Amino acid sequence: MLNATVRCRPTFGGAFADGPLGGGVMRVMYWNCTTPSGAGNMFAGKKLDAIKDRVLTLQPHVLCLDEVSALVTDANDFAAKYLNSAALTYKAGPIIKNDGVHLNTVAFYLQPSAAASSAPKFDVGIPQENWDNEQTKRDLIRVYWLAGTSPVTLWFLHANASKSGGQTALDRAAKATSQKYAAFIGDFNTGCVARADAATVQPTVGRYSFSQWKSELKPAAGSGTMAGLVDVPGSSTYMVRPNSSGFIDFAVANKAGLALTPVDSLGSITEETLRTIMLGCDHFPIAYDVATK
Repeated sequence: MLNATVRCRPTFGGAFADGPLGGGVMRVMYWNCTTPSGAGNMFAGKKLDAIKDRVLTLQPHVLCLDEVSALVTDANDFAAKYLNSAALTYKAGPIIKNDGVHLNTVAFYLQPSAAASSAPKFDVGIPQENWDNEQTKRDLIRVYWLAGTSPVTLWFLHANASKSGGQTALDRAAKATSQKYAAFIGDFNTGCVARADAATVQPTVGRYSFSQWKSELKPAAGSGTMAGLVDVPGSSTYMVRPNSSGFIDFAVANKAGLALTPVDSLGSITEETLRTIMLGCDHFPIAYDVATK
């Protein structure tokens, strides 16, 4: 298990053995929960509360928080302070330190009960050497487990912040999932479209048809500039402008081997928490239940 900051870029290929989590459904959650960059920056209290609300509501077995503060260098400490409850305990997987504006990526797993099997295994790296370029330059976190006797491999990713970079990552994710029981989930920075060579699986985020947006001041009534803007619940000042590509946070899976069922990441959310997310973040969380076919 990797608990320290990781900077390596090993390449992983071929089948993965020994994934230790037993059979059944694995719930996975990814959230690009961006915090502004800058020395000493940390999430505001309401934003931390909103993150905890979504994690404890969805109760993912494996969690990836992307673009968190550079101050999050001890994931166990972060989980103890901001994620855990009396009933649920999250433990640290890897941290990827991204110098500059991209901040850190942190993975967690839900601590199994005494009756459950051991924790999933994590690594940091890239699927193949051709991922190591400017179009797919961000590191990826790999997590794997056994569903019965089938080794399931899932990659959390954040593609290069451009549509062309996202398309390159999507193309390569589609090829990489040709291995049975493999999936990618994350921020692709390009739209989720159906493909003949892979199962792209759109998330469910309440009643919304997008996963990323930009907050904007609400225009004056009758100004003619409100087209395409979406109200922020409970806010008389701000609206959001959805990403023109719609869902850019989604999953790519091997449709022959895995069933990914979207979980409504905004289910049972309060207006206050939704408002906090829409004004304090620029992405919704996404979640899936993963099972072998």
